[in-house]
Amino acid sequence: MEDEPLRNPFRSEADAFRLLVIMGGSVAAIVIAAAVGGPWLGVPVALILLAAGTRATYRWLKVSISSPDEDEEEAPVGTNHAEPVSSPELDPSENT
Repeated sequence: MEDEPLRNPFRSEADAFRLLVIMGGSVAAIVIAAAVGGPWLGVPVALILLAAGTRATYRWLKVSISSPDEDEEEAPVGTNHAEPVSSPELDPSENT
């Protein structure tokens, strides 16, 4: 199985901010759960958020850098390709 390279989240400001928001939201949810229900509610919430956040972040980072974005449209067929050049020397129909 060939592993795809992982995206580096610190190469762009948007990716780094996304990780910061994920971590901040998780910490806020854990603190609220611990304040409401004590450690009996805070620890399970922390474990669930840790597992879910790790899985979601890994799947997001696994996206290949070269894959097209969802909002990019594909170019019409033939617009990005070089047209083949026919040469009289290579054309088999003119061998008479």
